Amino acid sequence: MAEETLRIQVRFFGYAAEFAGCREAFLTVVAPTVAAVVETVRREFPTLQPLLDGTIRFAVGTEYATPSAPIRDGDVVSFLPPVGGG
Repeated sequence: MAEETLRIQVRFFGYAAEFAGCREAFLTVVAPTVAAVVETVRREFPTLQPLLDGTIRFAVGTEYATPSAPIRDGDVVSFLPPVGGG
């Protein structure tokens, strides 16, 4: 049986968008988790590699999510770098 694929939208915020060279992308992933999205982003956007070491946070829709969080077809997964301020 073939694996089910999911079509999702990825949004990059802050300097993650600068590293990626875009603010959003549509990707196909084969596993229904945020971790699968991260692995796909690693392949599609190698310039993001330095940020994918644990400093990036993720959100599915409007909720923060861990790498093990489930995703569904059509979800929006956001990559959120840390924000500094003063």
